[in-house]
Amino acid sequence: MMASESLRGHTILLLTDDYTHLLLDLDRVLLVIGAGSQTPVILASQTSLLHTSHPVHHTKSTSLATFIIFYNDPTSFLHLLDANTNWKPNYLVLLCLQPAFNATSVLNQPVVLRSPHLLLLHVKLQQRLLAYTNRPTRGHTFTEVFLGNWNPDKIYKSQSLFPPRLNDFGGYTMKVTMQCLEEPYLYFIDVENGICRGAYDDMLLIIGKKLNFIYTQNVHEELVWGYKKNGTWYGLIKDLVYKDRDIAASTMSLNMERQRDFDIIAPFLGNSFSLLLLRPPPLPLWQNILYPYSTLMWIMLLIATLTSAAVFAILLHYNEGFKDPFGIALQVNLRREHIPIQHEVPSAI
Repeated sequence: MMASESLRGHTILLLTDDYTHLLLDLDRVLLVIGAGSQTPVILASQTSLLHTSHPVHHTKSTSLATFIIFYNDPTSFLHLLDANTNWKPNYLVLLCLQPAFNATSVLNQPVVLRSPHLLLLHVKLQQRLLAYTNRPTRGHTFTEVFLGNWNPDKIYKSQSLFPPRLNDFGGYTMKVTMQCLEEPYLYFIDVENGICRGAYDDMLLIIGKKLNFIYTQNVHEELVWGYKKNGTWYGLIKDLVYKDRDIAASTMSLNMERQRDFDIIAPFLGNSFSLLLLRPPPLPLWQNILYPYSTLMWIMLLIATLTSAAVFAILLHYNEGFKDPFGIALQVNLRREHIPIQHEVPSAI
C-alpha cells in the first residue's frame, strides 16, 4: 500500500474493529504499510482503546500516524472516541474493507476532523482502492475530495500521501473571542461597539488573507484567562467550549489542563518571571558578636549551657567532697577545660 519511506520517524497506531482483527494478517498489514523493524508500532482494538488507559503520546502526537481499519460501520465508535480530548493523531488513515459501505460519510465525523493530515482508502470491487480526503468550505462543513485510484506499487512520500487540506477555508467567518486589555497585543479603539485593534488583530488579518477566511470579534468581559473546576471551564477559553467560538486570541501561559483540552499554536512570545526580595541592611557594628549565629541558634546554645550546668550540679551534689558543686559545674561548662579540684583536708587539733 505504501512504502516505509513515507512513515519514517513516525510512531504507528494500528486500530482495528472486532471483525477485521480476526480477518487480517496483522504481520502482513504491518509489512504493507511500511512498518520496519525500527518503527514503533502500537496495536489496539476499538474496545481496548475506549476502555483502557493509554499514554497521551499514543493518541496525540505530531509524530503519530494512526491507521483505523474497519469493516463494520465505525460511527458509534467514533462518537464515543470524540469524548476523549487527548485524541488527535497528526496523520490519520482510514481503511474501509466493506465495498458497499458509504465510507466517505466517516470523513465528516468531528473526531476525524481533528487530524491535520487525513486520508481515506476504500476497497472496492476488483480490488480497486479509492483515495479520498476532505477540505473545509464556507461554514462548519467539509467537502470530500476524490484523489483517484490508489497505486499500491507507487512509492509515496508523506507530502503526497497526505495532500494539503487546510490551506483554504473557503471564505469562512471565524468567530474569535478576545480580551481587549492586553496592549499592545489587543486594545479598545471603540469601547461601546467592542472594536479592538493590536498585534493579534494584524496577525489574524494576515493569516485570513493567506487561508481565505474572515473573522468577527467577540469581546469577553470577564478578566479571567481560563481555568477548569469540577469539570467545567471558566474564563476566556470557556467560550470555545460553550459559546461556539473558533479561536481565543489572548496571551496566556501554557499549563497541562489547557494543553490537554485545547489546541494551542506554536508559542511566538516568551516571558520570564523573577522574584525580587529587598536585601536587609547590615547589622550595627556592636552586634558583631551575634553575626555568626541566628537568634534561634543563640537561644539553643543558652538552653544547652544551662541544661548541662544543671545536670553537672545534680551529679556532683552526690559527691560529699565538693563544697560548691554548682559553681564547679559552671566552670567546667564555660571554660571547657579540666579544673583540678583540691580536697580540703581536715587539720589536726
